[in-house]
Amino acid sequence: MSGFTESGRQTGAVAVRAAITHVSVHDGDPGDSGANEVASSRTEVTFTEASGGVFNVNNEPLVPVPEGAAVRWVGYWTAASGGEIKAKSQVSEEVFNQAGQYRVSNSSQLGID
Repeated sequence: MSGFTESGRQTGAVAVRAAITHVSVHDGDPGDSGANEVASSRTEVTFTEASGGVFNVNNEPLVPVPEGAAVRWVGYWTAASGGEIKAKSQVSEEVFNQAGQYRVSNSSQLGID
């Protein structure tokens, strides 16, 4: 399999960045379908400009989490509901003994390999 050039990585990152509008939280790997979503709502997300094929979360969104849920993954979506999951990242487990909010860190980085 061949890899992308730097220019190709940048083009892909810009396109994916433009498509993603919301984040979700999951208690297991969301896979390609967005499975294991623990919250009933998603939160808007913004990103830094893409550079070198990568970009970071910019606004540190807070995603509502119900009591008793565990967050292990973050999903990056094209819509507030429905839509397509375009990216995912595994995070350190956080268990919510009471309802709360999960902060998606601005150190969360997405990129095109």
